[in-house]
Amino acid sequence: MTSDVAFDFLAQSRSRHENEHRELVHRQRRVPPIPDLRFEWSYFRSIRPYVHLERSQTFIPRSSDEKGKGIAVNFEEEEQDVVANEDIRIQWGQILWVTTKDQILSPFLQGTAWGIAGYFLRPLIANISQSIRAWWSRGVYDPTRKVAGQGVIRLRSWVANITPANTQGTTLKL
Repeated sequence: MTSDVAFDFLAQSRSRHENEHRELVHRQRRVPPIPDLRFEWSYFRSIRPYVHLERSQTFIPRSSDEKGKGIAVNFEEEEQDVVANEDIRIQWGQILWVTTKDQILSPFLQGTAWGIAGYFLRPLIANISQSIRAWWSRGVYDPTRKVAGQGVIRLRSWVANITPANTQGTTLKL
């Protein structure tokens, strides 16, 4: 009996630990959703201000068989039929302009800009890459070469200027 209780306790403890681990891993893996970059949604958003939908309801009273009997009936209490109307008003000129701008003008201008940039940037990039290749092939990185850099030369000359030339072997007192 006691071994069953201990086994149940261990199983519950283990399952609780596994659930906590799964929740932690799930929380760590949360990635923002990928944005919807399809053309249709951006196009619909851009033409939405030019499409107007007007909804209205018309109440039509039902005709009754008791006409003319002199019974006064309140209009609100009388049974009515409801007719829903939807009027769609579209500004076609504005939609035509948005479509032309998005489908013709924008791609044309982007292609023109990239063409002109490529015309001028391609020789510039070729020149820069040629300079880098020549610089690299001259042996800028040569581990056998023991040449002091400009910084070390300047440091040596500065140290030589601040120390007296005739004080070899003596210590400098501050």
